[in-house]
Amino acid sequence: MKRRFDHYWRLCNSALAVASVLDPRLKFKVVEFSYILIYGRDSKVQLNTFREVLTNVYNEYANETKNQTTSASVLDDINWLGNNSIWDSFGKFVTASNFNAASLKSELELYLDEPLLPMDGATFDILGWWCDKSQKFPILAKMARDFLAIPVSIFTPCSNFKATINNPAYNILNPESMEALVCSENWLETPKGNDGENHEPTQTTVGIVHKL
Repeated sequence: MKRRFDHYWRLCNSALAVASVLDPRLKFKVVEFSYILIYGRDSKVQLNTFREVLTNVYNEYANETKNQTTSASVLDDINWLGNNSIWDSFGKFVTASNFNAASLKSELELYLDEPLLPMDGATFDILGWWCDKSQKFPILAKMARDFLAIPVSIFTPCSNFKATINNPAYNILNPESMEALVCSENWLETPKGNDGENHEPTQTTVGIVHKL
């Protein structure tokens, strides 16, 4: 069981950690806490590795956004003199300079610098929260839309098949959907060394599914 857990943990832990960081009630603190419990003395090394992963993912989204939008320069945005006095133009210049200095921090850094939202036990609509914050954190909002919408599998390899098909929660599924859920692990290429177990699909399994 431990070997199987380690195998699947390596495949999904980065995506799970990124999704956790995008929860404003948890952010990076929950990753630090979890990695200490999981990795012990190696937690610092694993955290540094995850920081790089998180930064790289953010940069990919930021570059995509940058390529889709064209930002005007400060000189173009300021009406240097026009009908205004030199001091009005100077004030605009100072305001723009201060804005640029503040924007040296990335969205990710600004988001992580903000305090955690309280966990008061009430139902929290995290996607709704990010929708509200999309103007302030447009890049992170796109990340949240992708990572927080990743469906969690309800099946594990070698799970109890009989218990699965008899579960009333799945009775509404048609045979094709049930077959896809149960057999998807077999349809994918099983990596070598996965506990030495063979997950080849069987004719009996497919036949039982179609009788549901």
